[in-house]
Amino acid sequence: MNNINLMKASMIDILLGTKSNDRPRMNVFPQPDFTKFDYCTKTAPAMSEEEFQEAIIEQAKKDAAAGICGGQSAGYRSLMKSYVSVASPDRKGIIANATNKFTGKCGVTFAEFKDASKQVIAHYSQNNGWTMVMSKAEMARTSNFSAIYIEAWREAYYGKGDAANDAEAAGPSGSTFSVSV
Repeated sequence: MNNINLMKASMIDILLGTKSNDRPRMNVFPQPDFTKFDYCTKTAPAMSEEEFQEAIIEQAKKDAAAGICGGQSAGYRSLMKSYVSVASPDRKGIIANATNKFTGKCGVTFAEFKDASKQVIAHYSQNNGWTMVMSKAEMARTSNFSAIYIEAWREAYYGKGDAANDAEAAGPSGSTFSVSV
């Protein structure tokens, strides 16, 4: 009978997260998956700004040649994440530090995470999981990346500046038509 009560107590401890027995605790606060495309955290620059610009242009040319644009390309997503992460707050560190304070406590259904300047950088909801909130610096880098990429992509895809392509694209009246999304 004692063994059954002991087993019940151990099982209750494990389920409540009050005793781990070298097993993961059941109520450990979940951490975001920073391998996801839109989950950026601070990183050191992988290259100089000039090298980034060249890499973005080359990626746009590759994507245009393959007939894909932007987020359809794994190379695009990887390069953008690397480019934007330079301006990202240290979400990984901020979230880990904050969640250590309430790991093991029951009832966390929503949490908001802020950087040192009190700007919201992430939300956690028990119902919806993690949401990263872009900083102004991240938005600016995303916009800059997109401007460089789309200009190079359009130039590569439509052949702007190439007289042969311009003449080929022109109809019998000499007018041209292009569509972009």
